[in-house]
Amino acid sequence: MLETVLKYSSDTTTRTLLTEALYMDQAIVMANHPQPVIMTAVIKLFTTMLDRCSPEDSLLHLRQNIPLIMAQQLHKHATISTHLVLAAFSLALGRSFTFEDYAVDCDPSLALPQQVVLFIPLMALLPHSAQDIALCHNSLMVMLDLLHKNMELIIPLIHKAHFVDSLLCTLKKSLHTEGVGVSDVTGESECEVVVSDITEILSWIINCLVASPQHKNFMLSLEVLHHLNLLCRGESAVCGGQASCVGHLQGTEAALLQVALSRIQATASTHQHTLPRDINDSLKMEKTSVSGSTSLHNLKLFSSGAPREDSDSGVGSVLANYTTIPFTKSLHNISEQLFVSQSQSSPALAAENSKKEEKVLSHSELVDRFKVLIQKATDFLFMSAWSSVEAVASALPSASAPETFSLFLLELLLCAAATIIQRKGNSERCGWERMVWGCQDILRMHLNHLLALVTSPRTHIHTRIRAAQALASHPKVHAIISYTSKANPQLLYKVGIFMHELRYQNENKLDESAIKSCEGVLQILEECSVQVLPPPELYPPHGAMREWSVVSEEKRQWQEESSKIAILVVDRCNKQDKRLLTKNTHIYEAVARECSRLSRTVVDRQNVERKIVLGGIKHSQCRHVHLTHRWRGLVEILTHERATWHLSHAYPRSWQLDQTEGPMRVRKRLTRGRLHIKPRYLMPEYSQKIDIENQPSPLESVLKGSETESAMAVMIERLNVSERIVHMTKASVVSPGMEQSGEILISRTAMYFVGEQVTIDMNQGGSSSEVVSVTWPLDNVREIHIRRFQLQDCALELFLTTGHSVLLAFTDTQHRNQVIGMLSMSDMPNLSSKATLPEVTAQWREGHMTNFEYLTQLNKLAGRSFNDLMQYPVFPFILSNYTTNILNLNDPTNFRNLRKPIAVQRPHKEQHYMNNYEITTQISQNAGNGPYHYGSHYSNSGIVLHFLVRLPPFTQLFLRYQDGNFDIPDRTFHAVQTTWRLASCDSTTDFKELIPEFFFLPEIFLNSEGFNMGVRQSGERVHHVQLPPWSCDDPRRFVLIHRAALESPLVTQNLHHWIDLVFGYKQTGRAAVDAINVFHPATYFGYDVESGSDEISREARKAMIKTYGQTPQQLFASPHPSVSNTGPPQNPQAPEVLHEVRGLRWGTYAGSPADDRPILALVQTLKTPAIYVTSISPTELLLMPSHTHVLNSGINKGMNGVYILSSHHHDGIIRCRRLKDTVAHPLVSVPHYDEVMLCSCGSSQVWIGLASGQILVYSVTPSHVSDELTACVPPTFLLAHTAPITHMHVSEAFSVCISGAKDGMCVLWDTNRLSYIRSIGSSGVEVSLLAMSETLGDWASVSPLGSAASVLRLYSINGALVDSAVTPAPVTAITFSSAPEGTAINVIATSLADGLIRLWSVWDLRPVRELRTDRARQPITSLHYTHDNHHLCGITESGILLVWESSLVKTKIPKFITVPSL
Repeated sequence: MLETVLKYSSDTTTRTLLTEALYMDQAIVMANHPQPVIMTAVIKLFTTMLDRCSPEDSLLHLRQNIPLIMAQQLHKHATISTHLVLAAFSLALGRSFTFEDYAVDCDPSLALPQQVVLFIPLMALLPHSAQDIALCHNSLMVMLDLLHKNMELIIPLIHKAHFVDSLLCTLKKSLHTEGVGVSDVTGESECEVVVSDITEILSWIINCLVASPQHKNFMLSLEVLHHLNLLCRGESAVCGGQASCVGHLQGTEAALLQVALSRIQATASTHQHTLPRDINDSLKMEKTSVSGSTSLHNLKLFSSGAPREDSDSGVGSVLANYTTIPFTKSLHNISEQLFVSQSQSSPALAAENSKKEEKVLSHSELVDRFKVLIQKATDFLFMSAWSSVEAVASALPSASAPETFSLFLLELLLCAAATIIQRKGNSERCGWERMVWGCQDILRMHLNHLLALVTSPRTHIHTRIRAAQALASHPKVHAIISYTSKANPQLLYKVGIFMHELRYQNENKLDESAIKSCEGVLQILEECSVQVLPPPELYPPHGAMREWSVVSEEKRQWQEESSKIAILVVDRCNKQDKRLLTKNTHIYEAVARECSRLSRTVVDRQNVERKIVLGGIKHSQCRHVHLTHRWRGLVEILTHERATWHLSHAYPRSWQLDQTEGPMRVRKRLTRGRLHIKPRYLMPEYSQKIDIENQPSPLESVLKGSETESAMAVMIERLNVSERIVHMTKASVVSPGMEQSGEILISRTAMYFVGEQVTIDMNQGGSSSEVVSVTWPLDNVREIHIRRFQLQDCALELFLTTGHSVLLAFTDTQHRNQVIGMLSMSDMPNLSSKATLPEVTAQWREGHMTNFEYLTQLNKLAGRSFNDLMQYPVFPFILSNYTTNILNLNDPTNFRNLRKPIAVQRPHKEQHYMNNYEITTQISQNAGNGPYHYGSHYSNSGIVLHFLVRLPPFTQLFLRYQDGNFDIPDRTFHAVQTTWRLASCDSTTDFKELIPEFFFLPEIFLNSEGFNMGVRQSGERVHHVQLPPWSCDDPRRFVLIHRAALESPLVTQNLHHWIDLVFGYKQTGRAAVDAINVFHPATYFGYDVESGSDEISREARKAMIKTYGQTPQQLFASPHPSVSNTGPPQNPQAPEVLHEVRGLRWGTYAGSPADDRPILALVQTLKTPAIYVTSISPTELLLMPSHTHVLNSGINKGMNGVYILSSHHHDGIIRCRRLKDTVAHPLVSVPHYDEVMLCSCGSSQVWIGLASGQILVYSVTPSHVSDELTACVPPTFLLAHTAPITHMHVSEAFSVCISGAKDGMCVLWDTNRLSYIRSIGSSGVEVSLLAMSETLGDWASVSPLGSAASVLRLYSINGALVDSAVTPAPVTAITFSSAPEGTAINVIATSLADGLIRLWSVWDLRPVRELRTDRARQPITSLHYTHDNHHLCGITESGILLVWESSLVKTKIPKFITVPSL
């Protein structure tokens, strides 16, 4: 269609199409298609485009190698059709072409450079046409006729259209085409038809070039011969010297050599070495020397028995007359009249050429050409003889083409020798005689070798007989033999031996004529003084044996000599090969450059079009995904358990660990989830938890559609062309039990991960199609740490401000470092400087960092990650007493020995592991592995899942780890005491250390989901973990006590010894051996996976890395220093924290029960009204007026990042200003139909509670220009309450918000996802106050109990009620102390209506202290602990500021800043 439009369009339209729509390079690209119909259409379109474009543009395209590039595209595909070839002919000839209407006239314009290159696509198709013999034959005949009528085309076709290369490639393919038949007329094999056609064309080319007056044309003919010889040698090397393809190629080469020699002979004899002036006339003149037919099928070689017409020198033309073989029309469609007209055109050409002015060819040039051709002919014969086998050659029914050619060459050289011995004077010599006289020495040498070659027993017997007949019948043979014997008599001796062998050892194969000829040759040789063997009858007794040995020896010597000659010939050919193969290098380079340019042009143009198309697709897909996300958000908001359209049958009933990290990387919060396990894994009474497993989520079938949301998200990320990607690399996101491969893309503002495949690797193969596409904004990145993955230094971990972390594994260290380099150049405003090892060590030694925090930091710096179960953070066993009712933390016997590894806590076990080391030392000498004490590790995926088996999603990972089963009940984690006993003394294969969750997550000890883990041998069901008696079987209490034990002075003073073992100098080397602390080599960095002797051993090494565990990075190369400050001494008079535990410390915060005399440090009446106090820094506090709120947008901005918000304006607008500014600006507008009850702020969010029970959440960001706060609209609507919101508390530390309503219900919200977590209570009594611990995550609520009291309730972050208490008076304010856990027992401070401040223990909600002052008896409306907890601040109802401070620590009163009302 494009061709038709272009062909019949007006010139103006055509010009527009060719400049704006149709491009030549696109046509070239389209030619690369396997279907012939497409390729045909492209060639036709290309032809039309050339025809319709301007001459300048056409010439430009042709000069840019466009036809050659198109030929490359066409040649890639082996499919062929007649229409495709006809289209190529039409392109080359510049007019429509068919075989039926074929006619070629003499057209000199075809030889123009810009026209010749249009033959290149046809040349590329010719080799593929060998699949269709008729098509190939017709095409070749057309080309032959074209050359006859346009002989000036020959040289341009060879140079510019690679004609010879195409012919030889066609020849090769035809010889290897399977399934060829036999011609129904000629009886020839169909492949022989193609061979004959190509031989005709090459013969015509050689005939025209070999006697050209231009030397470069003669050299071109030699290149054609060498090309053919190179192909022949290549086929011989691949298929063998006796293969039929080699025989055909040798026959073609012999024919070409014969044509070349005959042409030189004819030129010297007939024209007396004179030729026309120019090549055009030369080629036409040469054609007249051959009888007009164009077929060489009946080429007849001259023989002695055939009559011939001699010239003046007695030598006639060896080229015989030949006629066209009458192929039938069933084989081809060219009419016989075509060839008849060709033959009839020759006389006219001869008559015309006779009138041309002649130009003399120099004698020396003619001699040199003849020498070269004689040398090539002899080389050809020796190479052919060397590749043949004597037994095979003699068994063939007829002589091979090289042997037949050798007879022709023998005749030629005999004639030349006869001419030389006439010894005429120079004036009497004709052209032929002068030429042979000029090369008589080389002729004599080659005649000697040829005589030995054609009479050798390796030659076919018929050839030998004909050679003998030629010699015997030659009239001047005596003179010739005498003449040649002077060059090398030894060779003529061999001729005599070979003729003797032919006559007397093959007598049964000779007729009378042959016997007579052989005897005649022997007689001639003897008469010429050449030694010959006598007849056998003249030998003495046993002479036959001597005769046989002489003949055999001469045969052997001749075989060696001829082999040496052949090797020298091959060496010469190899040198010519290199020159020939590199001849067109500049063309290839030019084409490569043009291909590169065309590719860039097409790709750029496609990119423009692709961007337009993909932009539309992206817009559509983005809208679809955006709407899907919005719908999913609405479904989540409207269908949870407190929502309007709650669907209980489809709502998840299980809880799993949320990956959000809190302070000091603790992960305490649970979130809703589905178990995705079989019913048999649950106890019967819990089976209802999985009743909803097969129930789809609400609207899931509608939202899912034909594609999953994740697949759409992947598409969207791939189509994110609007943002510039500055770096891209392959990577994997590693999470517990799972590795997802994909691509990392980094832009200026975000980091993208486009997932491709999820691999579940819990020592079990498997994959999931659920891929994920994730975006991490760069302003969410808080820290970047280098990590290892599977003992390779190729990973990094991102810590985000949302409390999440991401572990990325790359293919190698270089790619990881490139990503880090790109991130370091990006704008990451929240990126904080990482704490260095010396800094954290100094802080710990000085008492400014707890043991738990220090171990957390060391794990972080040593590359331990919650995302990789093989590198999970490791914590030590602390206690050794898990059996008594009372635990004394001041008694060293209740603690493990931190100086020694867990496995050798008992001295009697040391010898066992030392013996292990000795045994493995001996074994390792042969196995290539180092010795070790322990065959596994103290931390690996199995150990982590062993402890976390009761807590999804680790339960599912454990089941996969155990091949779909829980562990043996007695081996399952069922009792802390048993675990300690096995690790420390009872087992020699169990030496596990603890995980961090033992110190903050009580849920790991509870089987809340009701998993059926079996029954132990004692008959006891494995359910909740059995805890020590001193914990009263309370997981929360156990965790708190365990944390306190970790922070006890005894542990603090000895913890550095355990650090030496795990992170320090005792990790490796001699110190590790002495400390009995050497683990399997596969657990250490640097373990060589590829050093295995075979693939099985290498796979085994990889499996060991994935299962044994990995030793943390070594942080200390010398002994770790001990702590220098153990903290303030404990007050022995302090009240007891728990009866079951001795040595617990209350801490040094203001109002601590350990403080005998808390000090009221400040009592001040405020001039500006304030109702509550809050901190903005460790030393600065704000005194806030009514209905004002503080938003601290960033820790790196200081006072510039503090904003004051005001609510409860009559217009419903919440206003905002910076702390240091005086003018406020509108921030958000609340719907007029609702009333703002209160606001609460995070660092980047504003939470607004409404009278309707709705909660609006606005995301806010400071402007980069003016630092003004801007809110993102629309807000997120959170629905759960049905009564007015009465209180809210946002906890940045744990990423939650707690809201309370007038109906008494409290709801926990996820501040990252802005989603519902859980709800607690609905007593019908309003929640008046809420507060949350920034260290534990526990939270408290206050509800009025009548008008004279309140109810104080304490909950864990996961909604478990710890305890409740009734206060003697209404509670007016509440806050938590936030002293470091373990070092102190924090309290809840509540102020009562009578001015009393009562402190409650957060462990059990027991009142522990009261604070009162006579200087302020009014109710306190606000309580607040400073960052260091050394000051407790309160504001009374009348505006009096009260500050209590601890007497245990000397500190300064913080600075108070009064905030005026807006």
